[in-house]
Amino acid sequence: MCDLVNIFGGDASQFSKWKKDIECHFTRADESLWNLVQNGISLTVNSKGIVNNRKNLNESKRQHYRNHHKSRCMMLKALSQAEFNKLANTSTAKAIFDSLCDLYERKMQDDNLEAYSDGKGTGNNLITTWDSLDQDAEPIKSDT
Repeated sequence: MCDLVNIFGGDASQFSKWKKDIECHFTRADESLWNLVQNGISLTVNSKGIVNNRKNLNESKRQHYRNHHKSRCMMLKALSQAEFNKLANTSTAKAIFDSLCDLYERKMQDDNLEAYSDGKGTGNNLITTWDSLDQDAEPIKSDT
């Protein structure tokens, strides 16, 4: 189908690279699969990702449904066993991807905030205090 994708193992520092890799992987395979990851399935599915009235689907909707399962399977195969165990019961590729983004992008933000609070992240930043701003300001002149 297409080349292999990196497996995401739960390391927040690697998430942004994996996120780009998985997007490339899906779009190389079939852009409509990536659209399902971004936008979700337009059919009503149950908690297991299954349409209850599959027999009533026309050919276009059947293809959309097959692509839904393909994209979900591709997403799960791009996860380590530990990540898979957390998300295996998630019904759609979009829900899996959104869950990963919510968790690991938040972890990256938390790690960055922690680095700043520890003083590790202030090396190249300009830091000023209100006192130094007050000293630089010109005194206000009054007309009285």
